[in-house]
Amino acid sequence: YRPGEPRILHELASCLIRLGAFQLAEETLSQPCVDLYAQFDFDYQRGQIAFFLGKPAEAIAAFQRSLKLQ
Repeated sequence: YRPGEPRILHELASCLIRLGAFQLAEETLSQPCVDLYAQFDFDYQRGQIAFFLGKPAEAIAAFQRSLKLQ
């Protein structure tokens, strides 16, 4: 995999969220990538980060975008 591929960004962000490194996970998700097949749910990850950072409105909006895609 190349550094900007969606799978790498998704996996790295997932690991960082589990470790509690929310700011770093947020930075990882801001990296430009093109998920041609909408395979990875970045909005769900953004919702998790916002939730853990105490930003409920952002979390709800991100989770709602995730649900629309599902």
